[in-house]
Amino acid sequence: MVGLAVRGDSSVVVGDAANAQVVHIAPDGHVIARAGRKGSLVGEYQRLQWVGMCDDSALYVHDVALSRISLLGDKLQAVRTRSVPKSFDSRDIAGCLSGAQLLILNDSNQYTVAGVFRRPLSLVRFDAVSGRADTLRKFAGAQVNFVRRLGTAIGVPMGARTHVAVHGSHVLVAESDRDSLWRYDGKAWRGLALENLPAAQASTAADDKRARLALGWAPRTPQDRAFAPALLAETQTSRVAPRIDGLVASSDGTAWVALKPDGNAQREWINYDAKGKQTGRTRFAWTFEPREVRGATWWGVERDSIGVETVVRYRVGAKN
Repeated sequence: MVGLAVRGDSSVVVGDAANAQVVHIAPDGHVIARAGRKGSLVGEYQRLQWVGMCDDSALYVHDVALSRISLLGDKLQAVRTRSVPKSFDSRDIAGCLSGAQLLILNDSNQYTVAGVFRRPLSLVRFDAVSGRADTLRKFAGAQVNFVRRLGTAIGVPMGARTHVAVHGSHVLVAESDRDSLWRYDGKAWRGLALENLPAAQASTAADDKRARLALGWAPRTPQDRAFAPALLAETQTSRVAPRIDGLVASSDGTAWVALKPDGNAQREWINYDAKGKQTGRTRFAWTFEPREVRGATWWGVERDSIGVETVVRYRVGAKN
């Protein structure tokens, strides 16, 4: 599934990337309409990347293969289509701000000095009506350490991930290995320290072994064995176990931050207000990926062990 949009009548529109379809689902679960290659003849898609709602009323779909963003009507027909610059084709749409302004998360590999490079992340605001684009903010992105062996750069990923959530005029950004949250209210950015997050944990020897095995690298020559302690010391001191495992913005502008799944295969979601104070918490199975939160109702995608995805709705505090 790529994207999930909740309409005013609580029906849901999702993008079925496997079948290149846009599907409109009623609150009781039956399919109202389909548009795409294997559905009705209302529109053809090749490779869907995102489906989302702007201003709780305007439904947009992005086809990355056709390089276009389309505004859809009530019957999923294309009302207006705008070509997207080719440079946007490999980028992820994080959500939609008020006024049909799509927020695009752009990352690029850039090396820095001292044996470390980062993937700088830019949040680009693209107006789906006028076609204008501007950069809202740049973030450091995930850190990757590397060593040079026989002239080849070998990367050891640090495991950090940047999470972005959008609702209305609110933009939330969190990095998985930090205990802070960036909030944008349409005018300015504000950094918030999140209270009561678990303490950071340094990487273990087992983590480092898994990282090396994933790279297919192990010390073989005397030079390698001499260098190995330095590599281990670098990875052990610079990497912490990611704590934040998800982020979603509620309709009231608060942030729901997910922690890494615990021993019983559940993820805990903690609610933070605009000042970074904890106001509530709930738990879901780690297989549930929420896309929309309105009050006590959560919409998202449940993914089973063989990769089958199901659109689900949960009502926290009531029978689901």
